[in-house]
Amino acid sequence: MKTLVFIETDEGTAVASSWEALGKARELGGDVSAVVIGHDIAQVADEAGRRGAQTVYTVDDPGRAVFDLDAYLADIKGILDQNGADIFLASHTTNGRDLAAALAVDLGVGIIADCLELQLVDGRLQGVRPLYSGNILADVTVDGTPQIATIRPRAAAPAAPGEASGNVVQVAPAPVEPRVQVEKVEHAEA
Repeated sequence: MKTLVFIETDEGTAVASSWEALGKARELGGDVSAVVIGHDIAQVADEAGRRGAQTVYTVDDPGRAVFDLDAYLADIKGILDQNGADIFLASHTTNGRDLAAALAVDLGVGIIADCLELQLVDGRLQGVRPLYSGNILADVTVDGTPQIATIRPRAAAPAAPGEASGNVVQVAPAPVEPRVQVEKVEHAEA
């Protein structure tokens, strides 16, 4: 089983709940890889390796310093096309859930969103997620590969750092056609 975990960054540092997603991936077992997208992210990539990602794919580019759904989606699709994964995990943050949902739509697979728990049942990912304002907990599975899930922040223990280091693989940014083109910037006078 191969799992790819999205390590979200904010101004060059990892979003803490990303380590929880990585911890859950390690708990599920199998090969665990991470993807870090942003600018000046070498320290985050190294930390992902110390926290248990055997391979860390990095897209380090000034154009990726701020989250851009189309660009990040293109980068992750390229990594999945080249390396494959059975499971894709992200933290259920604003950016993580948007990215995971867009990836699911683009690949034509389902998504288990806002999971409180994840486990493997007969080789398939099964998530527990709240429904009706948390009054019901549902066991959910999805068809298709990769199986995509987001994990609610603080629902899993973060992956603890260790002495190991992962193999860092630099990936070129995928070309993206922008939806919006800035033609002119005018600064208002105060």
